[in-house]
Amino acid sequence: MKREILELERVVTSKAPRIIGISKCNVKTVVPDNTKTENKKEETPTWTKIKEHIAHFAKDENIDTLLVYFSCHGANGEALKGCSDKNMFQLGKSSELISLGDFQKEIDKLNKKVILFLDRCFPPMVEFKDNIKEFIQINACSEGQKAVFTDKGSLFTQCVIQGLKARSEKEECSKDCKHCLSYWEKRTEYISIESLSKYVNKHVKLEAPHPKKHVKITEFDIAFFTEEVVNIEFTTEIGGNPISLPLRYLSNIDEVKRMLLEFNGDTEKHEVKIEKDIFRNDQEAYGECTTLEQVMEAWINRFPLHVSFLEKKRDIN
Repeated sequence: MKREILELERVVTSKAPRIIGISKCNVKTVVPDNTKTENKKEETPTWTKIKEHIAHFAKDENIDTLLVYFSCHGANGEALKGCSDKNMFQLGKSSELISLGDFQKEIDKLNKKVILFLDRCFPPMVEFKDNIKEFIQINACSEGQKAVFTDKGSLFTQCVIQGLKARSEKEECSKDCKHCLSYWEKRTEYISIESLSKYVNKHVKLEAPHPKKHVKITEFDIAFFTEEVVNIEFTTEIGGNPISLPLRYLSNIDEVKRMLLEFNGDTEKHEVKIEKDIFRNDQEAYGECTTLEQVMEAWINRFPLHVSFLEKKRDIN
């Protein structure tokens, strides 16, 4: 679940291709950690972080619409002692249980338009008072069912990510998938909640119950439909040909360098230096890129990227 949520974060903040294009400062991701709570009645660290982010977004008047994606285990018929709720959210460890009542209370603080994805077993239909302006809820399965989760992860979340990416990776879920082909053929400039929901349902329905929606927004565009396949090119002295890396494989700067080193052939003795060409006062200059953000910024601004393979310095000690 953690791996898929981090991939979803990458997709929604991607600038190349621009799928949704949310600024990273407007995305908050929480994954459970191993922090222990001495008292079982104490609030779990994961839930504390979630509540802090909800409070942050509730105060931000510049945000009109919030997308909340919740991926967790779901327990039905299991209530904590002294708690009347029988539908629980399990955030990490089996002890990290949050009641439906507490969940609804927090989400209700968001006086925005809210798009809520619940990827969990036994997903409840969330009810609000008057705070939420408009609301869509899309579940991984029906309320009394278990979601499909395999060694590869959540089928529901995989299909959501696949639907958002559209054709930017030129890959369907399986060879000649009729659902993918139909989705691509009927595309418009934007992906709406309605079209994404139908796309996910057609895939999930093969192995799981129909996702449910609680819809007040009838049509809402959520992403750009893109067919742009992005490859980042790096020039190098080796062979004279540029090195091309597909964007989907770029997760952090260490991964970029590791993949570039494979083109050099001798990964043990060399290390990678990435530079962007900067022209100042008609003079060519170079600026080193030490983070993935710097590489992406250079690529987006069309600064040529250059790779040098340097011999590793020997440790004299």
